[in-house]
Amino acid sequence: SALSSITDLYLENQKISGEIPSDFLDSAPSQEKVTVDLTNNKIGGKVPENLAAINRLTLLLTDNRITEVSSELCDAIKDSSWMGGQVNDYGCHALMCPPGKFAPVEGRHTSDGGCQDCPENALHWGASVCEADDGSGEESTDDREILSKFYKALGGQYWRKNTHWLNPKVDVCDWHGIECDDSEENVIRIDLKNNGLDGNVPSDVWKLEKLEDLVLASNSLESISFDGADKADNLRFLDLTQTDLVSITGIGALKDTPIKVLKLSSNTYEDDSPAETFDITHLRELYLAHTKWSGAIPAKIGVMTNLETFDCYGNDLNGQIPSEMGLLTSLQNLLMSENQFEGVLPQELNALTDLETLSMHQTNSDAGVGGKLLDFKNLRKLTKLYLDSNKFTGALPATLLENTERGDKRIEIYLSGNKFQGSIPTDWADRFDNLVVDLSDNEINELPDEFCENEEVLEWMNGNVE
Repeated sequence: SALSSITDLYLENQKISGEIPSDFLDSAPSQEKVTVDLTNNKIGGKVPENLAAINRLTLLLTDNRITEVSSELCDAIKDSSWMGGQVNDYGCHALMCPPGKFAPVEGRHTSDGGCQDCPENALHWGASVCEADDGSGEESTDDREILSKFYKALGGQYWRKNTHWLNPKVDVCDWHGIECDDSEENVIRIDLKNNGLDGNVPSDVWKLEKLEDLVLASNSLESISFDGADKADNLRFLDLTQTDLVSITGIGALKDTPIKVLKLSSNTYEDDSPAETFDITHLRELYLAHTKWSGAIPAKIGVMTNLETFDCYGNDLNGQIPSEMGLLTSLQNLLMSENQFEGVLPQELNALTDLETLSMHQTNSDAGVGGKLLDFKNLRKLTKLYLDSNKFTGALPATLLENTERGDKRIEIYLSGNKFQGSIPTDWADRFDNLVVDLSDNEINELPDEFCENEEVLEWMNGNVE
């Protein structure tokens, strides 16, 4: 309100919410041309009547959540030069179409056309799309109809790229981000990553009968409905990474689909809905990193016997790691670093014979897993072991990875920032040809001469030992 010289303000396509302040633009020049573009935000409430003092205002509020434009404001601007003078011709409809109406593209009456009926838009001024059904009362099952509803619900007119969408002359298989099967009749993949989607994902998307992959990562989704998701009979891949979701309640419905990969990282879930993913027992890859997930890992994780990758990096998980983790015998990658785990490593982890990466460092926490280090002698394929900044104590096990099948490969073992004592076992020299090991910030007090004299050690540390 204090910007006395402002004549141009462009804040379209943001996430601005709340109401327009009652003193908005109070100090703006009243007789100069002023343009304010707030298109496609989340602004609600009433348009302030004080704005009528600006005689040549162009105020663009299309696709917000405006619920009131008073008759007093409309009367005050009817003889002004608002909206380039169009209020003289079309009244307040030149500002925005009222509830129950819409106008394509601009959401207001212009020289290109007026406001059209849209009973479904019962609340808000300025709608540029109408989500009306076809009047039949039947659910949408045609792929074009389903995608059209998807487009409207997620602000398709503002996407970064929406080539051919809703064009009646173009097959849906040629719409941007859509892939069809060989018959060119059924949608099998939607990939709209980082494309400016904003809104609520409608449950109709699960009605795409042949849909296999749904990629919506790096967008701004207010919610996603899993109603009817159990009918997605061909779904195999779902990516909702970094989509601003605060809940995935209902995601357990995917247990009745053939989904194999579920990516849910980099969201801030405000409930325990991530635990619902453990109902989907046939998953092979589950990504839940950086989600603020807190509490203990439920023992129920033991039913996820098909998991090959489990990633819960960078959360607020705490307590003892459940022994049921040892039941996940298909695991290849177990990524649990930067949490608040305590207790000891369960002996059952030695049953994970396919494991290649075990990551559990906790550099950002005062917590830590303690006790003696397991020797992981049954983990024949392990090549990456990251346990730095925990609270392990005692001697380094001479039998560490004793039965490894990868001794001639590069193996990384990071154990810095613990409380290991004693000597580096000489047995390691004969076991590993190309070891990168970090034992800094421990209490190691001996490096045996015979250890350094072993020729096998010369290739360690990227060849720097030699």
